[in-house]
Amino acid sequence: MSESELTERYAPSVLAPLGDDERSRAVEIALERLVQSGGRRERLIAYSAQLQIEKPQERDGAPRRFVRVPIRNRDERQLRELTVDMNAQQVVAERRFDTGYPPPTGEELDTARRIAEGDERVREVIGDLEVAVRVLSTHHTGLQNRTVGLEFFRIDVERADDGAETQSPTSLLRVDVDLDQELLLSIITAATPDRNRSM
Repeated sequence: MSESELTERYAPSVLAPLGDDERSRAVEIALERLVQSGGRRERLIAYSAQLQIEKPQERDGAPRRFVRVPIRNRDERQLRELTVDMNAQQVVAERRFDTGYPPPTGEELDTARRIAEGDERVREVIGDLEVAVRVLSTHHTGLQNRTVGLEFFRIDVERADDGAETQSPTSLLRVDVDLDQELLLSIITAATPDRNRSM
């Protein structure tokens, strides 16, 4: 069977794009594997799963469909990639990464913002203002703790003579948050840019 014939035959099934349900199932299988190995579910963070198609092991055989799931164990300070065989519904491979960490998830950013806004010094600056937040950086320090930098902006609305409104952001402060220990590491306010106030 030619390559084009294989593609046509398996396009609706094995070669189909990764769907939301299949992605969620693969993540759950990978998480269950790490929990069975002693990981605490609340300390595991799953990142974007990726489809992996492998060539048939035998001539004219079917391609094999896998899903790679990166998961960080915040207790171990390690990122692992688990490969899930969707036909067998089980993890068939696992490897550890020391570099190349993925960008923060929405869950991680929500955690970082919650920790920052829970600090009295941050609340003093923000008050009741309408603020926006952007990610400055994601890095690893010490024992590979995962740290995210955030910048908080005040949103000012300016009205032109013709009535048109424009939004103008003004930087209020920057923070670094240790996601593994859930600690606010430092605060730099716009009013005192040279002063790094550490925990």
